[in-house]
Amino acid sequence: MNPVRVCSWNINGLRSIQRPLKNILDSLSSDIICIQETKTTPDISSEFAFADGYNGYFTHSIHKPGYSGTAIFCRNPLKPIRTYHNLSDILFESTFREDKSSNGWNFLMKKLNISHTEARNLDVEGRVLGLQFSSDLFTTVKTASQIQPLFVLSIYFPRLNSENVERLNYKHLFQRAVQLCIESLLLENYCW
Repeated sequence: MNPVRVCSWNINGLRSIQRPLKNILDSLSSDIICIQETKTTPDISSEFAFADGYNGYFTHSIHKPGYSGTAIFCRNPLKPIRTYHNLSDILFESTFREDKSSNGWNFLMKKLNISHTEARNLDVEGRVLGLQFSSDLFTTVKTASQIQPLFVLSIYFPRLNSENVERLNYKHLFQRAVQLCIESLLLENYCW
């Protein structure tokens, strides 16, 4: 397989695009397209969610419909073996595979010294989408020890609002949680 091309784009609302989605995706000449700030809801119309020749994956804000959100489009035939819709799911997979009694929120509570509510709130705005791809999709001429699965994250980071202390704290917690997530994936030997 040829090298995989990945791009990322803050679209500021998927409904704001002026051309058909397929035309835009094709113009990016990429195999994996990460989109942030989609501002979509779970009932998104097929006009914005589907494009011939691509598989689309989405996250949405749970509490504020049409707020934030991320998406990843994969050019056919590229398909992930797993989809993760928030930080806690990724952390659960990468850190608690052996201990199913724990979860990603408990990990965040312990590592960031935050409450259960604060840990859960890191996941409600639809800011993280992760796709895991099989290592054999990207094999060229490598030994078994060199082959690593690929993990792609589309992350929409909260903007900095120094006047709103609560959101400033949320932004800092979110950044620290993402750092923990990436560190745990690196420990699991994923490539980026």
